[in-house]
Amino acid sequence: MAVSHRQTLTFLLVLLTGCQSFPPSLPNAGQEAPIDRIHHHPDGDAIGRLATLRLRSGDTLADVARHFDIGLQAIQDANPGIDPWAPETGRDILLPRAFLLPDAPRKGIVVNLAAMRLFHFSEGEPQTVESYPVGIGRAGWESPTGRTRIVEKIVHPRWVVPESIRREHAREGDPLPKIVPPGPTNPLGDYALRLGWRSYLIHGTNKPYGVGLRISHGCIRLYPEDIARLFPGVGEGTPVTIVDQPYLLGWRGKELLLEIHRPLSQNPRTLNALWRDLERRLRQAQTQSGRPIDWRRVDRAVAEARGIPLPVLVDAPRWAEYLASLPRVSHPTRWRYAYQPPPLRPGWYLVLEPLPPPETRIVTAILRHQGPPYPARILEGRVVVGPYPEKSHARRAQRRLAQELELESQLVPPSALEASRR
Repeated sequence: MAVSHRQTLTFLLVLLTGCQSFPPSLPNAGQEAPIDRIHHHPDGDAIGRLATLRLRSGDTLADVARHFDIGLQAIQDANPGIDPWAPETGRDILLPRAFLLPDAPRKGIVVNLAAMRLFHFSEGEPQTVESYPVGIGRAGWESPTGRTRIVEKIVHPRWVVPESIRREHAREGDPLPKIVPPGPTNPLGDYALRLGWRSYLIHGTNKPYGVGLRISHGCIRLYPEDIARLFPGVGEGTPVTIVDQPYLLGWRGKELLLEIHRPLSQNPRTLNALWRDLERRLRQAQTQSGRPIDWRRVDRAVAEARGIPLPVLVDAPRWAEYLASLPRVSHPTRWRYAYQPPPLRPGWYLVLEPLPPPETRIVTAILRHQGPPYPARILEGRVVVGPYPEKSHARRAQRRLAQELELESQLVPPSALEASRR
């Protein structure tokens, strides 16, 4: 497979890999710590905690991200330079599961588009907050910002396809019906929360590995398991605030933390305004606390945009020490939600063109993380997709491979596959 094909696959999945330099491996204290899904809301601005994980053979960042409830872009930004589909075995990676709360009312649902993260605040005392990664609107279909509320809760929603989206798909040779009924082909998933803004929803998805990316037509997508958890806890009338705040500053005790995400807009005026506002807030924090800011750390945080809260006061621990003190979580015996193809059995198969061994592994991993996934495996050094019980099913998958991923394949019955292996 040519490099251009791999770049096409990466682009189609909207996996925007960071290009900043950083030490090749993160040290850690070798401790083990569980990862909780519910974070108690402290008096300060930070929730959750960072941790590290040592990768094993066959791991992908996509499986790690979903297991630990992290978005794809977030885990890549936190670990720049690591191949998401074929990371180095034995590598220590950072799990970005610490977050600064956005500057918004801590009530109901708050979504920070820049962080691609949703926060759900409880109504009881003591207040708690749950946080989930989200997929948001891609360029040209940006998710809106502002305040609204939940106006309808829908179980097993049907998707009434907007005419603009139908026209877009028709131009791409992928026509859509006017209405997509509930089921595995419905991009809304099993649950949807309708917002007061017409046509916008918070919903699940049948393509979970698009969560944490700019990939939707403006709606807010959650992992299927996350929307199932969020859905019962919100009612009609729940306030929803959506903000776009890439530069976050907040306190955890006496520690001033800075969390920088890559701004959705790269307009120079926007970037200059963000920097001026951040500088103002930093100087205000410096004046109020009486402790100086380490501006070199600030410059580095903005340049790297790793999306993790890092200390920026002069008297705070150096980042290398800070990261070295993080606990390491145990590697799970299996990844939750990771797709495994069915066993080999009689049926129809697709055999892809020969690829170099590293590309073979990468393509197999990418195919298993599509929505819906392809039943891909490696046989005798070739990527094989199947089995499909009917030839027509295999033909549809073959067309989809060519259309979505620009991959050519040969359709073979099981007898031909067996003959090729002898």
